[in-house]
Amino acid sequence: MARSFPFNIFKRYADEKDGATAVEFALIAWAFLLLLFGIIEVSRLMWTHNALQYAVENASRFVVVNEDAAPGEILTIAQNSLTDMRIDPDTLILDTDFYTEDGTDYVELTAEFAFTTVITGLIPIDFQGIALSTNIKRPLIWNEGDD
Repeated sequence: MARSFPFNIFKRYADEKDGATAVEFALIAWAFLLLLFGIIEVSRLMWTHNALQYAVENASRFVVVNEDAAPGEILTIAQNSLTDMRIDPDTLILDTDFYTEDGTDYVELTAEFAFTTVITGLIPIDFQGIALSTNIKRPLIWNEGDD
């Protein structure tokens, strides 16, 4: 007894392996690309946080050696350090606080930076970015008696 015509067509396509690799790639590629871009974004986040820390440390060193540093000058030093690291300093907020504790003068710099990801289109929620912050406290040791 001969098989009917439709079953022969299905059997012929069921035995074909021509597009199997393309289908497997299509099923796996999105997960691989998402993992790859996720690794890149986490690397950028860590780079930006380290650059922010570096910029605030440079600004605090500037305050330590320049007794009459104005807050605008301190912010400019931090922004220039971020620019040197190829990071746009437009969202940098730097707070400068001078105070005395137990007879020692201190400067405390607190920086906030809004990190925006490149892959926000792949995130299904309303993602506004990540707020990075760092804080540095340094003693001010100026020679007041030397003229």
